[in-house]
Amino acid sequence: MRLIDHRYRRGFTFQWHLTSKCGYRCAHCYDGPSTDRAAAAVVGDAEAIIQRLVAFYTDLETHFGHPFGRYVVLTGGDPLLCDRFDTIVSRLDGLGFRIGLLGCPDTVTAEKIELLKRHRVRSIQFSVDGLKETHDGIRGKPGSFEQTIEKTLRLQGQFTINLMATISRENIDEMVPLITYLDAVGVQRFDFARVSFLGNASTMECLTPEAYRSFLSDIFDLERSLIDRNSALTIGKKDNLWRLLYHEKGLLPLPREKTAQTGCPCGFTSLTILPDGEVHVCRRCDSKVGTLPDDDIFHLYLNSKITKQFRDVSRIEGCSICRLRTVCRGCPAVGASRYGHLGRRDPQCWRIVMP
Repeated sequence: MRLIDHRYRRGFTFQWHLTSKCGYRCAHCYDGPSTDRAAAAVVGDAEAIIQRLVAFYTDLETHFGHPFGRYVVLTGGDPLLCDRFDTIVSRLDGLGFRIGLLGCPDTVTAEKIELLKRHRVRSIQFSVDGLKETHDGIRGKPGSFEQTIEKTLRLQGQFTINLMATISRENIDEMVPLITYLDAVGVQRFDFARVSFLGNASTMECLTPEAYRSFLSDIFDLERSLIDRNSALTIGKKDNLWRLLYHEKGLLPLPREKTAQTGCPCGFTSLTILPDGEVHVCRRCDSKVGTLPDDDIFHLYLNSKITKQFRDVSRIEGCSICRLRTVCRGCPAVGASRYGHLGRRDPQCWRIVMP
C-alpha cells in the first residue's frame, strides 16, 4: 500500500501552525510547558511557503492526473495571535484555498469574525475537554468553558463550528455527560481524538484497550439515542478505531480494496507545517521530513523515508495482518509517541489479529 487510492480522496490538507503564541496553558499541550517556541518565526517567510504550497498542488495534480481540493487549516498556538494572520488568510483566499481555523474563542472577536467571513473561512474548531471544572482545569484558564459554549452557539449560524475534545484518563468519564450537555444547549458538532504522549502529555497514563472500547461503545449507544430523538448534535468519527467497533457491530463489512480507502490521512492526504517552517507528517508525533521554504514539498511527500513509513501498512505492528487495514490502522501517532518510534501498534486497539 504505497499511496492511497486517490479516486476516494480528491483533496489534500495542510495543517499550518502559524505561531506558538497562546493564552492557554493546556495540560496536554504538545508544545510542552513553554510557549516561546519560534513564536512568529514563520511569518517572514510566509509568501515563500505559500508559493511552495501552490507548487505542491501543481506537482500533485500532474502526478495523479486529476485536480485536488486545496485545503489549509490555520492553527497554532492560537493562529489569531500571529502578527500577519490577516495577510496570510487574505493571500490563501486569493489563491483559491479552502480555509479552516483551529482557534481559541476569546480571540475570535467581532473584527476577526468579519475578516474570516470576508476571506471565506468555512469552519472553526474550538476545544472542549470536559464539563466546566474539568475543562477549565485542563485548559489552565478559568471561564474558558462558558466562553467556548457561548461563542460556539453564537457563531453556528455563520460558520461550521466543531467542538473537539482530547481524550485522556483525566476526562474520559465526563464525555457522556458533556455530550448530553452539548445536546441540551444546542451545539451541533462534536468530535474527539485521543491524547498523544508528547510535550505536556508525555507522562500521562495510557488508557487500556478494554477501557477505550467500552468508552466508544457508550458513545455509540448515546449517539443512537440522539438520532432517535432527532437531535441536532452530530458526533464525528475522527478516531479510526470507530471502524473496528462498527465492524464488530456488523455495520462495516470487511473491505475488498487493496489500497487505503479511509483511516489516518497523515502522509496520504495531509501534512503539517510548524511555526519554524518544519514539515511533519503529523503534529502529534516526531515525524519531521523537511523545512520550508528550503525544501520542495512534493519531493518530501513522495520520497521521504518517514512519509513512506506512514503509508506502508506492512510496517505497522498488528495492522499488517489485519483485514481492516485499508480502512482503519488506528492512530500511528499515539503508538509512536507512546513507544518512541513509528510502526508500533496503536496502544488502544483491542482487536486480536491472526495471520
